[in-house]
Amino acid sequence: SPSPSSPSPGGGGDAADQLMAALNSLNPAPKFSKLKVTAATSCNIESARDACWEDSEEYFWSDMTEAMEKMAKFGVAGNTFYAGEQGTGGHKYGLANLAAFIAQTMQETIQYDACDENNWSEQSALDQVSAKGGDPGEIYPASAACGQLGQSYGKYV
Repeated sequence: SPSPSSPSPGGGGDAADQLMAALNSLNPAPKFSKLKVTAATSCNIESARDACWEDSEEYFWSDMTEAMEKMAKFGVAGNTFYAGEQGTGGHKYGLANLAAFIAQTMQETIQYDACDENNWSEQSALDQVSAKGGDPGEIYPASAACGQLGQSYGKYV
């Protein structure tokens, strides 16, 4: 089996290459934005940047494109990101797929600069946090992405 540092291609082919070329051609690279702590409750995605938005401290375009390339070209457990159909312009389906993903992520995490979408942890995971002295609802269990990085709910404003 291939080592993690040298995964074997799982698909995507030239559509993945076209998708990555399109993403990497954006100059300047896009920046993800989070709501300012001082943002009014009326702020929304169409609000003026100066009044409501500032650069994210957690989400970066370069990280997203690096992860996208791995998922589109190699995937995990035989599953790859759908980069589009083979052939000229097929990658546009991949761009639409990515746009939907980013829109959902913006709605649930990026605008708050939070790490985890929603914590849907099973009671057993929360019990493990309690057993180690944590307060469920304050500390992410290790089964959640943020818990694996040792992050805490309490550190989010």
